[in-house]
Amino acid sequence: MRIAFSGTGNSGKSTLLKSFLYTWKNYSTPEKTYRDVIQEKNLQHSSNTTTKTQSEILNFMIDQLQKSNREDNIIYDRCPLDNIAYSMWCNEKGIKGFTKKHLTSQIVLTRESMRHLDLIFLCRFDSKQP
Repeated sequence: MRIAFSGTGNSGKSTLLKSFLYTWKNYSTPEKTYRDVIQEKNLQHSSNTTTKTQSEILNFMIDQLQKSNREDNIIYDRCPLDNIAYSMWCNEKGIKGFTKKHLTSQIVLTRESMRHLDLIFLCRFDSKQP
């Protein structure tokens, strides 16, 4: 089964993932994450993000998903839904390049990629998380 934890920063996704892996030894998670892509490619992120950054992250996430199949027991910390939510936030804030056309193309890619996941847990923001 292919599972993803999705949600805002400080919603406990990484903590939940570690706990899940501790309990379910037959699952694994990819060693490389979107954070590695940001660092390797020296991309601007967070409030300084760009359409290039968001596209690189989305493409990385989709590539990871496409490498798995239904027989794999794999769990992801974030998924393309997180990327789209962030891009939509950027559009709402008027950040350069995050146009309706850009969002539409990213949504199409995300929609197609979701067939590579069997279950998505949505994690709520937790102000108690560090």
